[in-house]
Amino acid sequence: RHPSGSILSEDAQVLEPFFDNDLIDYAYRLSPDLRAKGGLYKKMIASRFPRLAQIGYTDSGTPLIDDLNGRPAQPPLISFARNISKRILRRMARRIPALRFSPYGDNPANAIYYNHWLRNESRPFVSALLAREDLFADFLDADQVRKMMADHMDGRQDNFRLICGVLTFALWRELL
Repeated sequence: RHPSGSILSEDAQVLEPFFDNDLIDYAYRLSPDLRAKGGLYKKMIASRFPRLAQIGYTDSGTPLIDDLNGRPAQPPLISFARNISKRILRRMARRIPALRFSPYGDNPANAIYYNHWLRNESRPFVSALLAREDLFADFLDADQVRKMMADHMDGRQDNFRLICGVLTFALWRELL
């Protein structure tokens, strides 16, 4: 697709999704419950990676699959009241700097402890997947991956991002 009124040459193709009318049409045909709050993403995870969907959230312990299958929705009045209070706080925070807060919050209770999650709740999944060296051994040194995993799981190093990169690569290879 070419954006209208573009200064690009005729043979330059723009691959931005917002210029793809078919993609936008598809997105608007989706039901609102799929578009809101990551519904489509959650359903994709549950259908393509059912073992991953069985892992519980860090705070609640509820697996993603249970979340999709009927976590009770909030009553409309509670949801409405919560939205109104957020709007009021945002407007007040514009005028009173002391009321401004980080979008992610400063409360450690709200943090997602990925290292803890990787070492505990998802450890069986991660270990089982990375034990299948056929998924990454052609491209990565299996001994290094094992050492990186052992160091992380024993708490000697924080290799969360590296392990997640290898996991993503291994899951992608599993699909091929």
